[in-house]
Amino acid sequence: MTIQEIENAVRDLSREDLARFRAWFLEYDAGAWDRELEEDVAAGRLEAFANEALARLHPDDGGPAPMREMRGFLRGMSTDLEREPDRLLAE
Repeated sequence: MTIQEIENAVRDLSREDLARFRAWFLEYDAGAWDRELEEDVAAGRLEAFANEALARLHPDDGGPAPMREMRGFLRGMSTDLEREPDRLLAE
């Protein structure tokens, strides 16, 4: 199926089916974002960001927290990143 065919099919949906599709797609997209973030954390691609963020949270500790704490911190941030990624990344 092409993108054009999908677009046409979505245009042809009833109001009720469009609402159901929208809800399904939002859930699907959020799950894809979560999986991508978890993969990035597991691969260490966000360690520099996590180190900086944790150093700001714990400035008196003399530096970044252990990796275990960084992973927990990033997992907790996933919802915040979905809601306000530009604000969080700009801080």
